Amino acid sequence: MAFGIKEFYDTAQSKDPVTDKVVAHQYDLMYGIFLLPLYHSFDHEARKFKFLEIGLGCDMNYGPGASVAVWKR
Repeated sequence: MAFGIKEFYDTAQSKDPVTDKVVAHQYDLMYGIFLLPLYHSFDHEARKFKFLEIGLGCDMNYGPGASVAVWKR
């Protein structure tokens, strides 16, 4: 498993509730392959990294925003 995929997956699994991004959809594969390398290559001292996620899970039985907690970490 590529580092980015494992990093995102492990971080998501450590949160409560666990986002459906890794439980139902396996977005951790794409996030780990494409977004985490981009994030790690970003010059954080020059400016803040911004990320817009559309669809925060407002219909989820555990409430919205579980994936936001993953990205904050």
